[in-house]
Amino acid sequence: KALLFLCTIALHIDQVWIFEDDCFIPSVDALLKLNNKYRNIDLVTRVNEVNKSTKQKDWHWKSIYPKANPPYYYSMVSGCGMTRNTLNEVKKYVEKNGELFYIEVMFNTLAMQAGLSVMVAKELKSIVWMGDWGIDEFILLPENIFHPMKHIGYHSSLRSQIKEVIILKYKPVNNLPEFLL
Repeated sequence: KALLFLCTIALHIDQVWIFEDDCFIPSVDALLKLNNKYRNIDLVTRVNEVNKSTKQKDWHWKSIYPKANPPYYYSMVSGCGMTRNTLNEVKKYVEKNGELFYIEVMFNTLAMQAGLSVMVAKELKSIVWMGDWGIDEFILLPENIFHPMKHIGYHSSLRSQIKEVIILKYKPVNNLPEFLL
């Protein structure tokens, strides 16, 4: 629905950030900094992996291969940013093929094959399939977006708790996983 809206109605929007509702954004400031830092990048994701093979049978690869030509690029896109250029590539693909395919592959593949700028953002590295996040991570990585945070109703109180512990000068324990360092 978001892609339909952005590709057919909201053509005046030049840049957009899309987050699943179980992404935790610690503050408005974190989102503003993310937006300013990557303002001119066509696709901002957590990673930009490449799969040059059409032989993989795991995940959904066998249903992706007929949708686009290799090489295929992919990322977890529970949270990502994109410009009008990327949205236009999605629109062109739909106009030509009459369908979309897995956005985890589609966004990166279309952007890379069109020669658009794709950047991996360290602030999105904490968007993972299975993460266990708490106040220490939020304090140590105040500009990061965190996924999954399934208790969506607690997001607002978490933001308040972050403010409180900062005022109290709480010293977090740095047990960050290596992929975040």
